[in-house]
Amino acid sequence: MSWTSLAWASKQKAGSGNNKLVLLSLANFANDKNECFPSIKTLCNITELSKSTVIRCINSLEKAGLLKIKRRFIESENNNRQTSNLYLLNIEYHADTTQCQNDTPLYHSDTPPSVTQTPHITSNIINLKKNNSNSSEDENEQLGKMIYSGMFLNKKKKNGYSEEFEEFWKEYPNRPNDNKHGAYLKFQQSLKEIKYDDLLEKTKLFAKSQANADKKFIPQAKTWLNQKRYNDEIAVEKSESDSSDDWVIRYWNNIDTDKERERFSNGVYSAHVKRLLIEGKIHNAG
Repeated sequence: MSWTSLAWASKQKAGSGNNKLVLLSLANFANDKNECFPSIKTLCNITELSKSTVIRCINSLEKAGLLKIKRRFIESENNNRQTSNLYLLNIEYHADTTQCQNDTPLYHSDTPPSVTQTPHITSNIINLKKNNSNSSEDENEQLGKMIYSGMFLNKKKKNGYSEEFEEFWKEYPNRPNDNKHGAYLKFQQSLKEIKYDDLLEKTKLFAKSQANADKKFIPQAKTWLNQKRYNDEIAVEKSESDSSDDWVIRYWNNIDTDKERERFSNGVYSAHVKRLLIEGKIHNAG
């Protein structure tokens, strides 16, 4: 990654928001020579834009002089197969937005004194050098890191929630009027006491146990987590060895993937699974 390329890209007028997003994404892949060669599919995944939109943005950026496209081919005996393009960012070209940023006031004159407006990220960019005057980092490197951390490091979050929580939320029994945000806060607290994989497994167990229950009697996810009722479920299962064996056998036989089978084997029922495998009551796939 080239911080200089990323900082340069952040200062350019690309013509549209989509163009700017694609330009920043390309800059994120750039090497010290300001070159990169991500596939169109990779750019689509990062920007969440359609293939046609990404291609249109790249052509627009080339037309604007912000980058050059070099088609690449892999030589073979019969023919040459095209691979991902090489993009050369034209960092000597400057469609500078500094004046535009300087002309944008941080506070509008008609804003009531009691209302505080949060400065835009461009204000942070303008004052970056001043605020980091004692830093040994180059200004462009500082700016590049700022843009990178804002755009890419939080990519794993969706609508403010982590991927882990979204997986938990998907597995927890669906009930009306559940409080997703409240559940998320309790989920974060629960992970301080229980491993994520174990919590997810216990959530699946609880969901199966509630398959035929009236939804209005299912506790909210927030309540279930706050009361640590995932521990209650495990205690009940372990106190009834015979019925627990029957349940593990049924659950094992309904597992569809090797990944899920491995997770279950290493979870809270690992002893059950090992014994049942030895006894021949369950079998590994294949």
